[in-house]
Amino acid sequence: MSDSPPSQSLDPAASVQGLLDLARARAKAGDSEGAGRTFAAALHLAETHGLWGPTAQAQSWLAGIDVRRGRLSLARERLDRAHALCVQHAVEPGTTAEVAAQLGQVLVFQGSVGAGVALMSEAVATFRSLGCTTECDELELALAAVQSRVDQAVRDAKTGSEAEAHAWLRRAEVRLGLGSRGPAREDLARAWATAAPLPPETRARVGLDYSRLLVAEGPEHHDAARAVLQAVRASLHEADWPEVDALVARTHATAPET
Repeated sequence: MSDSPPSQSLDPAASVQGLLDLARARAKAGDSEGAGRTFAAALHLAETHGLWGPTAQAQSWLAGIDVRRGRLSLARERLDRAHALCVQHAVEPGTTAEVAAQLGQVLVFQGSVGAGVALMSEAVATFRSLGCTTECDELELALAAVQSRVDQAVRDAKTGSEAEAHAWLRRAEVRLGLGSRGPAREDLARAWATAAPLPPETRARVGLDYSRLLVAEGPEHHDAARAVLQAVRASLHEADWPEVDALVARTHATAPET
């Protein structure tokens, strides 16, 4: 089968769709090489004609091939571009959710758990609103697996160790990504308490993460945020000081009137 557009009489959108259908058929048949070539042809044609939805779809499918071949960095690059296109050009929700779900899972694999879970959670909500039950269920299982891993890490970590502080931090990231700010704040508080006897730089990094959330949570947490920031500033690298100063300024700017 040819990777050329199905018919010269077809408009570009129909030609791209034909190539995408052909590529999916090849992938389903186990012809990954042929599928990759056809997705690439679809991508080129879609980009040429400014068809942003099909462009994002083709990038997403090519990223899937990259993931299966262990090329996570290339997959991440493709998905970052695809997601940016979805946001910039208001691509239809189903495609946007597919890209977000895939990008989120790659981010989790690469260690950016909070950002990855947030994208996956957004995709679940979109799939649910569109009635895409299978996609929704599969993604919720993936999210559950991430939550199970961070819960297990907290249970397995030695009490008072640096590993425990990092386990609390990682679970807080996941909970923030899921929109569970209260439980995330509790985990960050535990990480901060655990980090008390640890090396100053480790404690400082935990404190900076904790203070970011405290500042974002509102004026009732700003006294605590300032106390944490004051405690860690000297142990942070100078490159972090502008952020510390900006966070302190935010706590003063929104201080409640007396």
